[in-house]
Amino acid sequence: MLTSRPLRLLLTGLVALAVVACGGDDGGDAADTTTTTEVSTEGSSQPAPGDDTTDPAAGDPYEGYTSEVYDSDDTWICRGDLDDDACRDLDVTTIDASGERTVEARSPAEDPPIDCFYVYPTVSSDPGINSDLEFGPDDPETQTVVAQAAQYAQSCRMFAPVYRQVTLEGLGAGGFAEGGEIAYGDALDAWKTYVSKYNDGRGVIVIGHSQGAGILSRLVAEEIDGNPDLADRLVAAHLFGTAVQVPEGEDVGGTFSEIPACTEADEAGCVVTWSSYPTANPPVDGAIFGKAGGDGERALCVDAVGLLGREHGSAVVPVSAPLVGG
Repeated sequence: MLTSRPLRLLLTGLVALAVVACGGDDGGDAADTTTTTEVSTEGSSQPAPGDDTTDPAAGDPYEGYTSEVYDSDDTWICRGDLDDDACRDLDVTTIDASGERTVEARSPAEDPPIDCFYVYPTVSSDPGINSDLEFGPDDPETQTVVAQAAQYAQSCRMFAPVYRQVTLEGLGAGGFAEGGEIAYGDALDAWKTYVSKYNDGRGVIVIGHSQGAGILSRLVAEEIDGNPDLADRLVAAHLFGTAVQVPEGEDVGGTFSEIPACTEADEAGCVVTWSSYPTANPPVDGAIFGKAGGDGERALCVDAVGLLGREHGSAVVPVSAPLVGG
């Protein structure tokens, strides 16, 4: 189902989105050169809606599922049918190696053939171990969704729930043992709601960073891996800043039993994952990210820029939404 030529072209574009680095805010140093361009999709390889990426007859593995939380519009930061969908304004500033900045006008796909389901990293400044379920346009949850995930809406319908994550305060206090199950329970609740109410057999990319990637690694392992009803819909898992485990020398096994590392840009049903460090400051023994989970295992690292046949990626900054901390 997920191997048609149009989908392969789309997958290549989505890997390109995955390597985009988001950062900065509107208060940065003035650029040497600033230009404005309009990004056109005319003549692009965007697949037609429904090209081998949907299965209307697909069963609902969560048939009849209802949620007291995620049946409400108020718990979705991004969902394409919402009037206040935060993944709608996609204008960005690109910065090349010389420092030249180019403002690009971008728009969500009008009728994308696949979906994306995103869980954001640890950003909440709420007091206590777990955050609440409230968010506004200027809150770090919303700003992070816009900065990290909104660009995927050029190619997919974006679903981004708010969830009671372990907060920055909770992280510092070692709160994952106490608060991690609450965070995971919310993400699973939102996932089941999405699949049962909105998916309709469509292909889906799951996307997460840091805490969000850890949550989705567990969700993929427990809900998707080895489950034909959902594994057949998995376009890819983009899991950044976590440690997906594989046996030494292998690209599958460990965290996932049947979902391998992506080795080509147009593969489907695979995982793209890495943890990044500055070249001059590599991880030390005991580093939190990218470490092996046990004897004979290693943290999987997929070079997404290499998959695209490039030497480096591009820097892209949201025009109006800074990353948390500026």
